[in-house]
Amino acid sequence: MNEDFSPLNDFELKLAKAQRGEAELKDVLASLASAEIALPSATAVQEDWSGFQPLLFSKGQVPMLACFSAKERMGDYADLTPYCLVMKGRELLRRIPAGHGLVVNPGQRLGFDVSPEGIAQIVADFAL
Repeated sequence: MNEDFSPLNDFELKLAKAQRGEAELKDVLASLASAEIALPSATAVQEDWSGFQPLLFSKGQVPMLACFSAKERMGDYADLTPYCLVMKGRELLRRIPAGHGLVVNPGQRLGFDVSPEGIAQIVADFAL
């Protein structure tokens, strides 16, 4: 895990504040929705998303889609997924297939997981 973490954008600043107890979860989630999120892919991605082969982790039996708060956070995963799609968090949250969760910044000090149920709740709560 990378212990040296200097925030690169507003979303990362919110994550750092939340970890220190200085921001509420709703603020972090609102920041996620408005942030530019990096989605690694093993193959080139077309405008219609064809070719997208995401980095997936498994948490129990749940597939978890990996994303990063900045392209620079991909680190060693860039070898596995040399392509990257960047989009607003709200679009990502709307597009995650049912039954899939989300891993934000895997392997980084500032990151978190969202269950499939949590994604559905965020989409409903923020009217995404």
